[in-house]
Amino acid sequence: MKNYQDQSITFDYPEGWELTREDGPEEYAISVEGPGTAMWIVNVNFSRPTADELVEIAIQSLRSEYPTCDVYDANEQICLLPTTSKDVDFFKYELVSRACLRACETENATILVIYQVSDNDAVELEEHLKAMTDSLMFCTPDDEDEEIPDADVFKFDNLFGSHGADDE
Repeated sequence: MKNYQDQSITFDYPEGWELTREDGPEEYAISVEGPGTAMWIVNVNFSRPTADELVEIAIQSLRSEYPTCDVYDANEQICLLPTTSKDVDFFKYELVSRACLRACETENATILVIYQVSDNDAVELEEHLKAMTDSLMFCTPDDEDEEIPDADVFKFDNLFGSHGADDE
């Protein structure tokens, strides 16, 4: 596994997967593409829309491309904060795919994670997407000049997982 880290987040991702980052004035997004249909995106939005708003925008985007998609409630808590979690099933290239949408609000940003994979690739690749999500940690970027601290400070700030730095 490789590790990505910047001033506000860190996460692990599999070797050989392609990582790209897009910066905007109030947000940034990091995409990681794996083999087959595996894709994982984290969006950090400092203008702080609500988690519900970000998830609804993502659902509307999927519905515009795949009108027959099905939306399901998911139950995942992020960073001990209220979380909006939805799963969306849709057909793409005659395959059933699932997009998992997870969003939370912190003091400084709203975080949205979307990962998706088709049923054909799910057995092999979904565990990698979940591991990436579990490894995602957020550090409040109050001091832009400081580096991300050691992983121990993330023990209770792990966004998408129940394990802390000591559980590895």
